Amino acid sequence: MDRPLVALVLAGGTGTRLFPASRSDRPKQFLAFGGDESLLARTVDRVAFAEETYVLTRERFADAIHDHAPGVGVLTEPEPKDTGRRYSTSWPTWT
Repeated sequence: MDRPLVALVLAGGTGTRLFPASRSDRPKQFLAFGGDESLLARTVDRVAFAEETYVLTRERFADAIHDHAPGVGVLTEPEPKDTGRRYSTSWPTWT
């Protein structure tokens, strides 16, 4: 049984960590830093090797995902889970 390689991009941020560049109405995933493409578009480009790509976001950002990453599947979380912080603190620290 072959399984497809699936990429899941987390893009549910609320725009608080990069204030004042990002705000609740324009979170960092939709901003472009050092180029023309948004962070979301650049991230989706980096996982282009995957056979399927999904973006996990908040319901209020779901419609904007395809403006930055056409062709991806969009998953929405019913309530915030702060997954970014959870993953960033679980990664090993390399010294």
